[in-house]
Amino acid sequence: MQDRTSCREAPDIPGICTLIPTAARSLAARARRDTRALEAEIAHQEAAIAAGTLDPTASPVTPYHGHHP
Repeated sequence: MQDRTSCREAPDIPGICTLIPTAARSLAARARRDTRALEAEIAHQEAAIAAGTLDPTASPVTPYHGHHP
């Protein structure tokens, strides 16, 4: 599982730069119609929620958009 799906890794998917990694991976899988990757990401997120390391109520938007000053 990748740690991050970034603008550089998925420039063809609008808005992906603004998302936290879990949301970005889900969006990338959906946009590419990659069912296996989407199922793997959902399983990863469910495990993280169960372990208490992912807050399911948190915003999927990150305050950092990859822009450098």
